[in-house]
Amino acid sequence: MTSNTGIGRSEGESLKGPTVTRLLQLGIAGPRRPVDALLDRLGAADGPAWFAQLLQRHPIRQIGDPLQTLVHGRVDMTALERLKEASKRLLQDAISENDRLAGLGGYFLSIAAGVEHHGRNISSRPAQELHVVLLDLAAVAPMPWSDLLASAAMKALPMTG
Repeated sequence: MTSNTGIGRSEGESLKGPTVTRLLQLGIAGPRRPVDALLDRLGAADGPAWFAQLLQRHPIRQIGDPLQTLVHGRVDMTALERLKEASKRLLQDAISENDRLAGLGGYFLSIAAGVEHHGRNISSRPAQELHVVLLDLAAVAPMPWSDLLASAAMKALPMTG
C-alpha cells in the first residue's frame, strides 16, 4: 500500500490523526445506510417530480392530502402510526426499488410529522440517529417538505419516545 506521498507503508503501520481526518472528510466513513438510496433518489435531477408522485401513492395517500396532513399537521397520532406501519410493510414487501423507496419515504414522513406536530417520536430509533436522518432528508427534499424534516430533526434531539 502507498501513502499520499507515494512511499510504501509497511503492513503494521497505522494511519495518523491528520490522515484519518482527511479520509473522513473525503467521505470514506463507513457502509451505506438504507436511507442513502432514498437520499440519492431525492437528489437526482428528477427528484422533486419523483417525490410528487410518491406523495400520491399508497400508503401516503391513505391519510388524505399529504400537504394538509403531514406538513400542516391536520392528522392525529393514530393515523400517523398507521401510515408508519403501512410504510414499513411496503418497505418489507417491496417488489421494486420504487416501492422500497416509497416505503422509506412514508416511514420517515410519518415520523417527522409525529415529532413536528405532536411532539412524539413514533419510531424506535434513538433521538440522535433520527436527528441525523431527518436532517439528511431535509437537505434533499423539495419545499415545504424540507422545512418539515429540518424542523422535526431539531425537535427530535431532546425526545426519547
